[in-house]
Amino acid sequence: MNDIILDVRISKYEEPIRMIAIYDRQNGRLTIERALPYALPKDPYKNKTAEQIEQLKANERYTLRVVDDPNIYKWDLRFQEQEDLTQAIASYYELHRSGCLILGAEIASRYLVDGILQTTKVDPNRGNAYEIDHEQTTCGHIAVLAACWAALRSGRTAALVDEQNEATQEQEDDFLVPFTI
Repeated sequence: MNDIILDVRISKYEEPIRMIAIYDRQNGRLTIERALPYALPKDPYKNKTAEQIEQLKANERYTLRVVDDPNIYKWDLRFQEQEDLTQAIASYYELHRSGCLILGAEIASRYLVDGILQTTKVDPNRGNAYEIDHEQTTCGHIAVLAACWAALRSGRTAALVDEQNEATQEQEDDFLVPFTI
């Protein structure tokens, strides 16, 4: 499977939010369609058919949980705003400018990141420096940034793992003679 499901939960601002995003590793495309309630239902399998339960369990294998609160049960990647925000903004612009960021109607209308970012300075060697308008920023805005950050980070990591899993001719040992000292 080339898709990575990102389950992003952000709670540092008003209205904690949970977003589900799909990162297509092969095409480098990130799709964020909808926002969900922050808290998971007590029984996520309640009122589901056997096929739906099986699909949910299969998706677990390809799901990366991104959180800003490490107290959440069972997370994979922690987004720390002070440390990761600069890279998240760069990831957002990389996906946005290449046309690989696809936002659903609700996400695009409520959480468009361009509205909260302001360029503070332009450095020819390091690029633009950005500042966030904290008065207009919501958990949804940060969730979009965190999804972009996690998608590119996980995509690069997965690519490295895929490369390592393919043995080259030099790595294969076909010397079958026992070794003795």
